[in-house]
Amino acid sequence: MILAFQEMEIDENILSRSFSEYHNVTFIKIDQNTSYDYGISYHYNYFYPTESPIPFSFMGHTVSRAAFAVKEEQNSIQSVVLFLEVFDIDLFYSEMVEKFGQPGTVSVSKIYLEQHGYKIPTEIENFNESYYDSLPVPKLKDYKNLRNINWYEVNDVKNDMANDTNIIVRNNLVNRVMDTETHEVEITFLESKKDW
Repeated sequence: MILAFQEMEIDENILSRSFSEYHNVTFIKIDQNTSYDYGISYHYNYFYPTESPIPFSFMGHTVSRAAFAVKEEQNSIQSVVLFLEVFDIDLFYSEMVEKFGQPGTVSVSKIYLEQHGYKIPTEIENFNESYYDSLPVPKLKDYKNLRNINWYEVNDVKNDMANDTNIIVRNNLVNRVMDTETHEVEITFLESKKDW
């Protein structure tokens, strides 16, 4: 159990740890047979709500809410999703690249396509994938306008005993006031499947 108000840093090795290191009284155990609306995927069985007094953090950013998919028999963590409130989204992505290197893949958004004069496939009659051949590769300054950014096997070299972990980052602009933006960043940790 975590002591009250002790901040705990979550990192890329979380899937190699026991859930007992993170579990505390503020987690809500989700009954999969009961309807609920926590704004998370159905396969998570523990939820850490926004009102929780015990802060987790990721790379120095406070976690506003989190969900864990736990295999209860072994108390092992299968996947984790964290939600962060980020005020400087460009700095956040810069820190991610500094720590994990360039992402393995990105998923462009409608906003990114429109910024470069492209349309989404449903807006194009007789769509052909070669339409995107000259679309510029997103740069760090573009990351805030992408759907997903994925880093693969982020802990291979750093921790030989760790499960290989992929990190998926999704960014949502939640508030814009004058020149200030607030983003909710969703970070998902998934075990890498090398046999895909």
